[in-house]
Amino acid sequence: MSSRLLSLKLVSSMVDRKLDDTEIGAILEAFSESREARAHVTNQSTTFKILLAFCNIYVLGFLVIYILLKNNLLQPLDANLITEDFLTVFDGRANIMFWLLVLINMGAYFNIGFKIMCLISIIYILNATADNFCSCQTDGA
Repeated sequence: MSSRLLSLKLVSSMVDRKLDDTEIGAILEAFSESREARAHVTNQSTTFKILLAFCNIYVLGFLVIYILLKNNLLQPLDANLITEDFLTVFDGRANIMFWLLVLINMGAYFNIGFKIMCLISIIYILNATADNFCSCQTDGA
């Protein structure tokens, strides 16, 4: 029983004791290698940065147009164009584009999965464009 009391006092004295600069330096030095590995920045080309910025502006513009159309702050050229079905499809595409933009930016920042997210985005955009083109062709006929 006395050994347990002694160990509790020892732990209590260690908790109350403050760390000095030498101990803090030793702790920081122990983790310095992992910090350097994580702090390694990948240099990207200027073309890549411009294309990524353009994609961000494109998607954000798409989302702004969607919000303006949804809230009737922007008048469409054809009043018959804005139907409930159109807004439902536009809402889904706006949500998908927003989350793809978030994932692309995260992939570019963390350098994980960027190529896959770009491939998914290209396939989605091509599919949405083909779907929109085919539905316009059948509506006009």
